[in-house]
Amino acid sequence: MVPRTFSRIVNLADWPHFGPFMTDIFSEIDEDIRKDRAKRIWQRFGKYIIGGAILLVVAVAAWRGWEAYTTAQAAAAGDRFLDAIALIENDPSAGLVELNAIASNGPAGYAELAGFRAASAMAEAGDVDGAIATFRGMATDSGLDNLTRDMAAVRLGYLLLDHGDATEIEGLLLPLSETTNPFSHSAREIRGFAALRNGNSDQALALFLELVSDFNAPESVRARARVALDVLASDGASALGS
Repeated sequence: MVPRTFSRIVNLADWPHFGPFMTDIFSEIDEDIRKDRAKRIWQRFGKYIIGGAILLVVAVAAWRGWEAYTTAQAAAAGDRFLDAIALIENDPSAGLVELNAIASNGPAGYAELAGFRAASAMAEAGDVDGAIATFRGMATDSGLDNLTRDMAAVRLGYLLLDHGDATEIEGLLLPLSETTNPFSHSAREIRGFAALRNGNSDQALALFLELVSDFNAPESVRARARVALDVLASDGASALGS
């Protein structure tokens, strides 16, 4: 039985119309609760939210500024390197000084390029000892990546083959002779010619036979290996025909 007090306030015949009204009241109550909860959260954590937003803006601005700075530095280093290359054609001494300066204090990448070009310029100018010293330094510099060190070792090997101690080549290039190394073919070729120069025909024969049968080797390398095998055959290498 419905209490009289309630029936006086609400006509039971109007109950279907009363439902939406109650729903609106509950919605307003939920909204007030959410607002109150949000207010408490903001009072408690608002300063941290603002601080985090400011920190994010500062971090993004700093990152963008650093990107712009490094891009400008790289562009300047590129221009400086190209200017040094052009200079060395007209004034080798001045160009070499500039290349060495870039190699010493230039950004990564350009410093290595400048070092290689400076060493090559030394060799072209007849300063083979200076070129060998530069490439040897790069080949043993732990601050450089493996690819750069290996490339310097190969360039050093070529110079030692013609102008230095060929006995140093075996220890220098043996680690690069694995087939997984990108300089494997060059390393084995240099070792083969070094073995020839040192009178080690058996080692030279084995290396050149490897290169001739290696279809992944550049054709120029295989062609030189075939010539070397002809030289060995004319000298009567014992294992050539086996």
